[in-house]
Amino acid sequence: MIISYKAQIFTNIYRLHTQMYNDLNRNIPLIADSLQNDLSRNEFGGILSTSISYKFSSSLYGTITIPFEYVWMQRKDLNHNLNKNKGYTLFSPFLQLNYIISPRIKLFIIANHNQSIGGIQEDYSGYIMGNYRSVKRTGLIQSENRSTFGSISMDYKNPFTAFFGGLYFSFSNNWTNILRDYRYNGIYANEDGIYHPNSSNTVRGNLSLGKNVDAICSDLKLHVGFLYFNGLTLNQGEITKFSTQSWNISPSVSSDITKWLIIKYNADYRQSLQVISEEKKPVIHNFRQNITTSIIPIKKLILSLSFNHYYNSALSENTKSAWFGNIGFKYIMKKVEIMIDWTNIFNTRQFITSSYSNVMSYYVQYVMRPSEVLLRVKFKLL
Repeated sequence: MIISYKAQIFTNIYRLHTQMYNDLNRNIPLIADSLQNDLSRNEFGGILSTSISYKFSSSLYGTITIPFEYVWMQRKDLNHNLNKNKGYTLFSPFLQLNYIISPRIKLFIIANHNQSIGGIQEDYSGYIMGNYRSVKRTGLIQSENRSTFGSISMDYKNPFTAFFGGLYFSFSNNWTNILRDYRYNGIYANEDGIYHPNSSNTVRGNLSLGKNVDAICSDLKLHVGFLYFNGLTLNQGEITKFSTQSWNISPSVSSDITKWLIIKYNADYRQSLQVISEEKKPVIHNFRQNITTSIIPIKKLILSLSFNHYYNSALSENTKSAWFGNIGFKYIMKKVEIMIDWTNIFNTRQFITSSYSNVMSYYVQYVMRPSEVLLRVKFKLL
């Protein structure tokens, strides 16, 4: 048995001053309070932690860590009447067990409980620039969060048959004291929240298999996954129940057929279903596949080809599928490399994605560069 103790004290000092300026004259600031932040946040605290490692037998050993944390927080915003001081006690134990069932099979069990509080990003009462095309602010209550997590996984490896596999299952429950709401007005995004303690659950499972096949010089892999999530969300001031379930299957092959030909292929099929207020939304089917090939007919010449295909059933009929392709030539001499790249050989002009998150839907359209050929030459001077 090994027992260790650790004690530490810490302080985090944050200062944020933001100001937006007139487009026409960058020396003239905009004086509206909603466009300014003069924020300070001070955190003082300590952590006392105990860790115990114990070997039950030659094949079973475990570790448990028990940390206690206390944080005293001071928050001020001179522009938005924020002046609050509060202390928090946080308890986040962690347990891990490792069991070697046999030389080829290993079992892992993890369980933990975690407590946390929201960071300074919840204190931005005035707008700040999120990126070059949007500004955002928050009007949130200080969030308090708890999560309980447990997982079990098993790995199998057989060096004689070159076969390996893995099985994983996890469950988590997450509790928070607030519900968040997002409102958009052009480039302005507001993140607000109300005090409403709530919890959500996540169930996840994965199966992975792999095999090296010497007869065809290939590595074969297969991944199957499942995810279920349910909880509450706040949408335009209305509290809504929602759940999401999805599963996916992802095969892949990597093959060195000969010294001069290498082929790699991978695909992913994903099916997801969302239920909002007991109303089932249409099932979304996503499919992605990629194939890359390298051909080396002679030592100094390399030909590479790649093709990508994307399918999304949530899109309109003429945009459900998108194809991309690239071809490259590379010739290597003693001090010179000549490269010719032909990109977007199908001249695909747009790429569209659509997805759901909670009760929000996202639609993104990318305008692609047209098909082009590029010649590059690289020199070595020495």
